[in-house]
Amino acid sequence: MPASHVPSLPSHFSACLTLLEQKNSSCWNLLWTWSKPKIQWSDLNIWQRVNHFPEAKHLTRKDNLKRNVARYRNIPGKVGEYFDITPLTFTLPGEYVQFCTEFARKADLPTSKNLWIMKPAGSSRGRGIFVFNDIAAVSYTECVIVQAYIERPLLLEGYKFDLRLYVLVTSMNPLEAFLYQEGFARFSSERYSLDAGDIANRFIHLTNSSINRHNVNELQQRNLRSDGYASGGSKISLEQLQRRLRALGIDWKSLWGRVALVVLKTLFCVQDRIPQHPNAFELFGFDILIDSGAPPSHPPGLLLFLPSVLLLRLFMLPRSTSLAD
Repeated sequence: MPASHVPSLPSHFSACLTLLEQKNSSCWNLLWTWSKPKIQWSDLNIWQRVNHFPEAKHLTRKDNLKRNVARYRNIPGKVGEYFDITPLTFTLPGEYVQFCTEFARKADLPTSKNLWIMKPAGSSRGRGIFVFNDIAAVSYTECVIVQAYIERPLLLEGYKFDLRLYVLVTSMNPLEAFLYQEGFARFSSERYSLDAGDIANRFIHLTNSSINRHNVNELQQRNLRSDGYASGGSKISLEQLQRRLRALGIDWKSLWGRVALVVLKTLFCVQDRIPQHPNAFELFGFDILIDSGAPPSHPPGLLLFLPSVLLLRLFMLPRSTSLAD
């Protein structure tokens, strides 16, 4: 989109984006691109900034992130337990045998529904994701991940939700990151259910806005708006979510501190895989689910959902580039 069509951007960003449209121009301060930058990193001047790190795929692809987190989770003892931040995950086809073994083990447990969720490794916005409890449903033509499904997520008025958070990384080594307090909660658009007939219902089990906006069922929209906290669609702001969780007796300050810790652990797991570059910074999106299945004596658990999805909100852009300067 031409810079002149983005009125919400400050004038100096518009001028920068316009300049970048001129081919072979090197007179720029900021390169903001949605894809892998087509640049020679070694040719950049010290004042130039690019909104991607080289090899950021180690954080943004589901299979890569799974592998990097597993490196630390598999360390014996308390160190490995410290990095228990994702559901049990397998990458297929490489770990198909291990997955089948675990699937069969859980199938023998009398209290287990043996639910799993499959996700293409390189896709986003809910494309290709589905929940299953029959191993015959496992079919793929590309690299996918399979995760143990979290059967008891924290619900609000009967609806599943997760947190979409934004983290600006200005340096990988030493690690420097900023967690934005603005973000939102994404809701499913039908009440949560584990009934066998509801397993295939994506409006129950997925919170992706790109999926739930197509649900013709308006029940959830009316329900969210009934207390005046909704910001439209199937999302509410973190400020609105904070008020609602406090009404349920959940300590938001403690929860937010643990959210920040999950973010730091995740970045630590990929720190040695993403090369540091003085010209690079990146704004990452994190999806975090609150698990209510912890023992009664413990607060709700937090789980990072693969992947960290690359996203941008224009109201964050000026602050992101200021911090990266």
